[in-house]
Amino acid sequence: MARWPRIRSATTTRTCSYPTSRLHIYILLNKFQLLAGHALLVPRRFERQERLLTVDDFAALVICLSEVDWLGFYNGGIEAGASQARQHLQLVPLPLAPESPDVVPMERLLSSCRLSFRHAFARIVPPATAPVLHAVYRELLNRCGISAVAGAEGEFQSAPYNLLVRRSWMLVVPRSRACFEPIPVNALGFVGSLFVRSQEDLERVRSVGPMHVLCAVAVPRDGTGASGAVDSAGNIADGGATGRDIA
Repeated sequence: MARWPRIRSATTTRTCSYPTSRLHIYILLNKFQLLAGHALLVPRRFERQERLLTVDDFAALVICLSEVDWLGFYNGGIEAGASQARQHLQLVPLPLAPESPDVVPMERLLSSCRLSFRHAFARIVPPATAPVLHAVYRELLNRCGISAVAGAEGEFQSAPYNLLVRRSWMLVVPRSRACFEPIPVNALGFVGSLFVRSQEDLERVRSVGPMHVLCAVAVPRDGTGASGAVDSAGNIADGGATGRDIA
Protein backbone atom coordinates (compact mmCIF):
# COMPACT_ATOMS: atom_id res chain seq x y z
CA MET A 1 0.00 0.00 0.00
CA ALA A 2 1.27 3.47 -0.84
CA ARG A 3 2.39 5.81 1.92
CA TRP A 4 -0.23 8.21 3.27
CA PRO A 5 0.61 11.80 4.27
CA ARG A 6 0.74 12.77 7.97
CA ILE A 7 -1.04 9.68 9.31
CA ARG A 8 -1.32 8.91 13.00
CA SER A 9 -2.72 5.77 14.59
CA ALA A 10 -6.16 5.64 16.16
CA THR A 11 -7.85 2.84 18.08
CA THR A 12 -9.61 1.16 15.16
CA THR A 13 -8.77 3.34 12.14
CA ARG A 14 -6.09 5.57 10.74
CA THR A 15 -6.95 9.24 10.55
CA CYS A 16 -5.35 12.34 9.12
CA SER A 17 -5.84 15.94 10.29
CA TYR A 18 -5.01 18.52 7.67
CA PRO A 19 -2.55 21.37 8.35
CA THR A 20 -5.25 24.04 8.19
CA SER A 21 -8.13 24.86 10.49
CA ARG A 22 -10.54 25.27 7.55
CA LEU A 23 -10.51 21.65 6.40
CA HIS A 24 -12.44 19.81 9.08
CA ILE A 25 -12.13 16.46 7.32
CA TYR A 26 -10.91 13.03 8.43
CA ILE A 27 -9.25 10.37 6.30
CA LEU A 28 -10.38 6.95 7.51
CA LEU A 29 -9.52 3.48 6.25
CA ASN A 30 -12.85 1.94 5.30
CA LYS A 31 -13.85 -0.87 7.68
CA PHE A 32 -15.90 -2.44 4.87
CA GLN A 33 -13.35 -1.96 2.12
CA LEU A 34 -13.93 -2.86 -1.51
CA LEU A 35 -10.18 -3.01 -2.12
CA ALA A 36 -7.18 -3.09 0.20
CA GLY A 37 -6.40 0.48 1.24
CA HIS A 38 -9.92 1.77 0.47
CA ALA A 39 -10.20 5.12 2.29
CA LEU A 40 -12.93 7.62 3.16
CA LEU A 41 -12.76 11.42 3.40
CA VAL A 42 -15.39 12.38 5.98
CA PRO A 43 -16.30 15.84 7.35
CA ARG A 44 -16.05 16.02 11.15
CA ARG A 45 -19.48 17.66 11.21
CA PHE A 46 -22.42 15.68 9.87
CA GLU A 47 -23.27 16.60 6.28
CA ARG A 48 -25.83 14.84 4.09
CA GLN A 49 -24.52 12.81 1.16
CA GLU A 50 -26.75 14.82 -1.20
CA ARG A 51 -24.97 18.08 -0.33
CA LEU A 52 -22.86 19.33 -3.22
CA LEU A 53 -19.12 19.03 -2.69
CA THR A 54 -17.29 22.20 -1.72
CA VAL A 55 -13.84 23.65 -2.40
CA ASP A 56 -12.76 22.27 1.00
CA ASP A 57 -13.81 18.76 -0.04
CA PHE A 58 -11.65 19.07 -3.14
CA ALA A 59 -8.80 20.54 -1.08
CA ALA A 60 -8.76 17.34 0.97
CA LEU A 61 -8.83 15.27 -2.22
CA VAL A 62 -5.96 17.31 -3.70
CA ILE A 63 -3.81 16.65 -0.62
CA CYS A 64 -4.38 12.91 -1.00
CA LEU A 65 -3.86 12.78 -4.76
CA SER A 66 -0.66 14.78 -4.44
CA GLU A 67 0.75 11.90 -2.38
CA VAL A 68 -0.82 8.85 -4.06
CA ASP A 69 -1.92 8.41 -7.68
CA TRP A 70 -5.23 6.77 -6.77
CA LEU A 71 -8.84 7.11 -7.89
CA GLY A 72 -11.30 9.33 -6.02
CA PHE A 73 -15.03 8.71 -6.31
CA TYR A 74 -18.34 9.89 -4.90
CA ASN A 75 -21.81 8.33 -4.84
CA GLY A 76 -24.21 11.27 -4.85
CA GLY A 77 -27.28 9.82 -3.16
CA ILE A 78 -28.93 6.44 -2.59
CA GLU A 79 -29.80 6.03 -6.28
CA ALA A 80 -26.11 6.54 -7.09
CA GLY A 81 -24.98 3.72 -4.82
CA ALA A 82 -24.47 5.55 -1.51
CA SER A 83 -24.90 3.24 1.47
CA GLN A 84 -24.53 5.88 4.20
CA ALA A 85 -26.40 9.12 4.85
CA ARG A 86 -23.27 10.91 6.09
CA GLN A 87 -21.24 12.59 3.38
CA HIS A 88 -18.04 10.83 2.35
CA LEU A 89 -15.69 10.98 -0.60
CA GLN A 90 -13.78 7.75 -1.28
CA LEU A 91 -10.32 6.78 -2.53
CA VAL A 92 -9.10 3.44 -3.84
CA PRO A 93 -5.62 2.36 -4.93
CA LEU A 94 -4.78 1.50 -8.51
CA PRO A 95 -4.80 -0.68 -10.53
CA LEU A 96 -8.45 -1.58 -10.05
CA ALA A 97 -8.00 -4.97 -11.73
CA PRO A 98 -4.55 -6.61 -12.02
CA GLU A 99 -5.68 -8.53 -15.11
CA SER A 100 -6.50 -5.32 -17.04
CA PRO A 101 -3.80 -3.69 -19.21
CA ASP A 102 -5.00 -0.29 -17.93
CA VAL A 103 -4.91 0.76 -14.28
CA VAL A 104 -8.48 2.03 -14.78
CA PRO A 105 -10.15 -0.50 -17.13
CA MET A 106 -12.51 1.90 -18.98
CA GLU A 107 -10.23 4.94 -18.97
CA ARG A 108 -9.63 4.92 -22.73
CA LEU A 109 -13.39 4.95 -23.42
CA LEU A 110 -14.30 7.89 -21.21
CA SER A 111 -13.61 10.71 -23.68
CA SER A 112 -14.53 8.75 -26.79
CA CYS A 113 -18.25 9.61 -26.96
CA ARG A 114 -18.90 5.89 -27.46
CA LEU A 115 -20.59 5.47 -24.07
CA SER A 116 -24.32 4.88 -24.38
CA PHE A 117 -25.36 6.81 -21.27
CA ARG A 118 -25.32 10.47 -20.34
CA HIS A 119 -22.01 11.65 -18.91
CA ALA A 120 -19.60 14.57 -18.85
CA PHE A 121 -15.82 14.18 -18.95
CA ALA A 122 -12.91 16.61 -18.72
CA ARG A 123 -9.16 16.15 -18.94
CA ILE A 124 -7.19 18.10 -16.32
CA VAL A 125 -3.64 19.43 -16.44
CA PRO A 126 -2.04 18.39 -13.12
CA PRO A 127 -1.37 19.58 -10.56
CA ALA A 128 -4.79 21.22 -10.34
CA THR A 129 -5.82 23.31 -7.34
CA ALA A 130 -8.96 22.70 -5.29
CA PRO A 131 -10.78 25.75 -6.76
CA VAL A 132 -10.01 24.53 -10.29
CA LEU A 133 -11.30 21.03 -9.55
CA HIS A 134 -14.40 22.43 -7.87
CA ALA A 135 -15.13 24.64 -10.88
CA VAL A 136 -14.73 21.69 -13.26
CA TYR A 137 -17.03 19.59 -11.05
CA ARG A 138 -19.77 22.23 -11.12
CA GLU A 139 -19.40 22.65 -14.87
CA LEU A 140 -19.69 18.90 -15.51
CA LEU A 141 -22.76 18.68 -13.27
CA ASN A 142 -24.30 21.53 -15.25
CA ARG A 143 -23.57 19.81 -18.56
CA CYS A 144 -25.36 16.72 -17.25
CA GLY A 145 -28.41 18.77 -16.30
CA ILE A 146 -27.76 18.61 -12.54
CA SER A 147 -28.22 21.93 -10.75
CA ALA A 148 -27.72 23.29 -7.24
CA VAL A 149 -30.74 23.48 -4.96
CA ALA A 150 -30.38 25.96 -2.10
CA GLY A 151 -31.15 24.64 1.38
CA ALA A 152 -30.76 25.74 4.99
CA GLU A 153 -27.57 23.66 5.29
CA GLY A 154 -26.00 24.56 1.96
CA GLU A 155 -26.44 23.59 -1.68
CA PHE A 156 -27.85 20.20 -2.62
CA GLN A 157 -27.97 18.21 -5.84
CA SER A 158 -31.08 18.23 -8.01
CA ALA A 159 -30.51 14.63 -9.11
CA PRO A 160 -28.32 11.64 -8.17
CA TYR A 161 -24.92 11.23 -9.83
CA ASN A 162 -21.53 9.57 -9.61
CA LEU A 163 -18.22 11.44 -9.65
CA LEU A 164 -14.81 9.94 -10.46
CA VAL A 165 -11.53 11.86 -10.25
CA ARG A 166 -7.91 11.14 -11.13
CA ARG A 167 -5.04 13.62 -11.27
CA SER A 168 -5.60 14.04 -15.01
CA TRP A 169 -9.36 13.75 -15.51
CA MET A 170 -12.86 13.99 -14.02
CA LEU A 171 -16.09 12.18 -14.91
CA VAL A 172 -19.72 12.80 -13.87
CA VAL A 173 -22.48 10.26 -14.60
CA PRO A 174 -26.15 10.98 -13.73
CA ARG A 175 -28.01 8.02 -12.22
CA SER A 176 -31.54 6.69 -12.56
CA ARG A 177 -31.42 3.83 -10.02
CA ALA A 178 -29.08 2.17 -7.53
CA CYS A 179 -29.24 -1.43 -8.78
CA PHE A 180 -29.51 -3.56 -11.88
CA GLU A 181 -31.95 -6.22 -10.70
CA PRO A 182 -30.43 -7.21 -7.28
CA ILE A 183 -26.91 -6.08 -8.26
CA PRO A 184 -25.82 -2.76 -6.70
CA VAL A 185 -23.74 -0.39 -8.84
CA ASN A 186 -21.65 2.44 -7.44
CA ALA A 187 -19.32 4.94 -9.13
CA LEU A 188 -16.60 2.35 -9.75
CA GLY A 189 -18.88 0.54 -12.18
CA PHE A 190 -18.48 3.41 -14.63
CA VAL A 191 -14.75 2.84 -14.89
CA GLY A 192 -15.09 -0.93 -15.30
CA SER A 193 -15.27 -2.34 -11.77
CA LEU A 194 -18.54 -4.07 -10.84
CA PHE A 195 -18.88 -5.92 -7.53
CA VAL A 196 -21.24 -8.89 -7.17
CA ARG A 197 -22.28 -10.88 -4.11
CA SER A 198 -22.79 -14.31 -5.62
CA GLN A 199 -21.86 -16.56 -8.52
CA GLU A 200 -25.45 -16.21 -9.75
CA ASP A 201 -25.07 -12.42 -9.95
CA LEU A 202 -21.73 -12.81 -11.74
CA GLU A 203 -23.31 -15.07 -14.35
CA ARG A 204 -26.16 -12.61 -14.83
CA VAL A 205 -23.71 -9.77 -15.52
CA ARG A 206 -21.83 -11.97 -17.97
CA SER A 207 -25.04 -12.94 -19.77
CA VAL A 208 -26.28 -9.38 -20.38
CA GLY A 209 -22.87 -7.68 -20.56
CA PRO A 210 -21.41 -5.05 -18.20
CA MET A 211 -22.34 -2.14 -20.49
CA HIS A 212 -25.99 -3.21 -20.40
CA VAL A 213 -25.81 -3.10 -16.60
CA LEU A 214 -24.37 0.42 -16.65
CA CYS A 215 -26.92 1.72 -19.15
CA ALA A 216 -29.75 0.30 -17.02
CA VAL A 217 -28.73 2.30 -13.94
CA ALA A 218 -27.60 5.49 -15.72
CA VAL A 219 -29.61 8.02 -17.75
CA PRO A 220 -30.07 7.51 -21.51
CA ARG A 221 -27.88 9.61 -23.76
CA ASP A 222 -29.98 12.41 -25.22
CA GLY A 223 -27.57 15.10 -26.33
CA THR A 224 -26.55 16.36 -22.90
CA GLY A 225 -23.16 15.89 -21.34
CA ALA A 226 -19.70 16.89 -22.51
CA SER A 227 -16.16 15.93 -23.28
CA GLY A 228 -13.43 18.50 -22.93
CA ALA A 229 -10.06 19.47 -21.53
CA VAL A 230 -9.09 21.80 -18.70
CA ASP A 231 -6.16 24.17 -18.96
CA SER A 232 -3.95 25.35 -16.08
CA ALA A 233 -6.38 28.20 -15.35
CA GLY A 234 -9.30 25.84 -14.96
CA ASN A 235 -11.01 26.66 -18.26
CA ILE A 236 -12.79 23.80 -20.04
CA ALA A 237 -12.14 23.64 -23.77
CA ASP A 238 -14.97 21.89 -25.60
CA GLY A 239 -14.30 18.87 -27.71
CA GLY A 240 -11.31 17.21 -26.05
CA ALA A 241 -10.00 14.29 -28.07
CA THR A 242 -13.30 13.73 -29.86
CA GLY A 243 -13.92 17.10 -31.49
CA ARG A 244 -17.38 17.20 -29.88
CA ASP A 245 -18.76 18.75 -26.70
CA ILE A 246 -21.83 16.53 -26.56
CA ALA A 247 -21.65 12.99 -25.16
